[in-house]
Amino acid sequence: MPALRQLLIGYPAGVAGAFTVIDDEGLHFGLHLNLNAPPSCTEGYVRRRRDPRDTRVERARLDTYCKAPRDSETGVRGARNAPEPLPTPSIPGLEEWVERYDPAIWQALLTPPGR
Repeated sequence: MPALRQLLIGYPAGVAGAFTVIDDEGLHFGLHLNLNAPPSCTEGYVRRRRDPRDTRVERARLDTYCKAPRDSETGVRGARNAPEPLPTPSIPGLEEWVERYDPAIWQALLTPPGR
């Protein structure tokens, strides 16, 4: 009877869920494959492919990077296209506090009594 119980539990949920994927245009399973969206950048890379049996050590080519403009339709990545860092936040009154800072006072305050 466990199979019948499972059918009675799962069937209503399956039927209810089926109506969410069926409409006038057909079936929609809610699976959107965004493969190659945006397309990968290929500008600036060497297109020569090595034979997999070639195991010689070659120097890394440091002059290869995505040379597409920043506003390109391709997936432009890399440090060259990273957003600018935010400015360092300022703390009002920090300069005056640092001028008055004395490490000996803090050491005395943080040392347990009797030491």
